[in-house]
Amino acid sequence: MTIIIYYHIILKNNMQIIKRTCLLLAIWCFSYQVSWSQTPEEKKTYKNAVYAELGTWTIASVLTLNYERELLRAASDGFRLNARIGVGTGFSYGSDYYALRGVLAGANMIFGKGKNRFLMSGGRIIAQESMGYGGEARSLNPLLIEMGWRYENPAKRFIAKVTGGTMGLSVGIGKTF
Repeated sequence: MTIIIYYHIILKNNMQIIKRTCLLLAIWCFSYQVSWSQTPEEKKTYKNAVYAELGTWTIASVLTLNYERELLRAASDGFRLNARIGVGTGFSYGSDYYALRGVLAGANMIFGKGKNRFLMSGGRIIAQESMGYGGEARSLNPLLIEMGWRYENPAKRFIAKVTGGTMGLSVGIGKTF
């Protein structure tokens, strides 16, 4: 009888140890699987952007289509230098007809981390402007200087910007690829 009681006590204690060991092993396997599946992925960055801008320039409204290419990115992602080219047109239908057509080329410096960034642009606009319906066109080559805010969402590949400068106040939206 003492052997049966002794065997029952040993078996009962061993069953608890076996149950606890199995439970701990199951928890460890599950946590290992969860931690394995949640390894940080490399952040996807896009080097190209296409966007449209609508702005005001003196008495005219200006619409430009732009392409940007990333040239330089700091290791901390706090600074980027992009090349920019674009085509645009401007128009006004006030008391007299005014038209503007041209191209622009320049560079964008983008500062900051995260989705909201500070933007500075510089370059040259090469344009033809004409006043009146039969007016003669003349060359216009102002400097392109802009400063403003830029929003970037890499997950949705979306950019938006609001700038002020040579082209007046402008708002732009576009996509990265």
